[in-house]
Amino acid sequence: MSDTNTRLSVGYYVAEAAIWLLSAILLLCRFIGLAPGQALPVLNVTLEHAQHFPKVVAVLLFAAVVYAFVEWKQSSRNARSSGWAMARAIAAVFSASVSLWVSWSLVVQNTSYAGVSPGWYLGFLAIGCLLGTFVSVLAFSTLMIRDPQESVKLGFPRIPVATYAQYVAWFPLVLLLMAGYYILLHFSPAVLHSVAGLLVGIPFVAVLLQGVASLCLACDENRDRIPYRKRIAQLKEIHDAHDYHYLLNALGKEAAQRLDIPVDGSPQAIQQAMQERYSAASSEAESSEAGPLLHRAVEAGLEVQVEEFLKQDLDVNECNGSP
Repeated sequence: MSDTNTRLSVGYYVAEAAIWLLSAILLLCRFIGLAPGQALPVLNVTLEHAQHFPKVVAVLLFAAVVYAFVEWKQSSRNARSSGWAMARAIAAVFSASVSLWVSWSLVVQNTSYAGVSPGWYLGFLAIGCLLGTFVSVLAFSTLMIRDPQESVKLGFPRIPVATYAQYVAWFPLVLLLMAGYYILLHFSPAVLHSVAGLLVGIPFVAVLLQGVASLCLACDENRDRIPYRKRIAQLKEIHDAHDYHYLLNALGKEAAQRLDIPVDGSPQAIQQAMQERYSAASSEAESSEAGPLLHRAVEAGLEVQVEEFLKQDLDVNECNGSP
C-alpha cells in the first residue's frame, strides 16, 4: 500500500468493528447472561446449546484481533503513525483483553480448566513472546558474523562489536526466561502442565517467523523484493561501518591520551585540542597507525549512505510502509 495513503486498510476497520462488537457481547453474557431460548443480541440468532456461546465468541474475538494485526501491518506508514489511529488500535486491543479476562470463567465453564486464573495463561504467553524476541535478536546477530576471508580483507574481527554486545546483553536474559518458565510451570495448576509448552511455543514461533520474514520478504524503495543474500550483505555493510567507526574512535582516544588530552570532553573539544598540539611534522608521524586502517577501509569499499540506512527497516513490512 502506498505511503501517501492516510487511512488504514478497509479490512482493519472491519476487524476493529468486530472486536468492539464481540467484546460487548462477551461482557453482556458475563454480567447479564442469556435466558434459555433467548436470541443473541444484534445477531438475532438462537442457539440450541447456549452454554457454548461464550466459547464461540471468544474464539471469534481472538481471530478478529489477529486479523486486525495483519491488516494494521498492511496499512501505510502514514496511516499507522497517526496518533488517532494508534489510540483506537490500542483501545480495541484493550477492550478485547478486558472482555476476555472478565469473561474467562464463562469461556472455560464445564471444562477441566474451570477455576484456573487467566493470569497463568498470560504468564506463559508473555514468556513465549519475550523468549522469541531475544532468540530472534541473537539469531540475527549471529548472521552478521564475518567469514574468515571477510575478516582478513576488512581487517576487522570476525564477530562485530554489535553482535558481541547483543550476546552479552540478551543471552543471560534467555537463560533467565527459560528458568522462569520452569518455575512458573512448577507453581502452576497441574491441569496446565499439558498445555504450558504450547502456550509458550505459539508466540515463540510467531516472533521467529516474523524475524525470518523481515529478512526474506524485505522490499526496496521501489517495492521490489530484496534477495536474502543481498539483504544480509546490506546489513553486514552497516555492521562493517559501525566497527570501522568504533575502531577509529578507539584510535583517536589513544592518540589523545598520548598527548595528555582529556578524553571525557566533547568530540569538538578533543579535536580542537589535538589540532593545537599537532604540528605538521608530528601529525604525519602520529597518524601513521591510522593510515593502514583507512587504506583497508577504502579498498573494502565501506561506503555506507546514512540517508539510505535510515530508510532501511528490519521489518518485513518495509514494502507496506512500516516504520
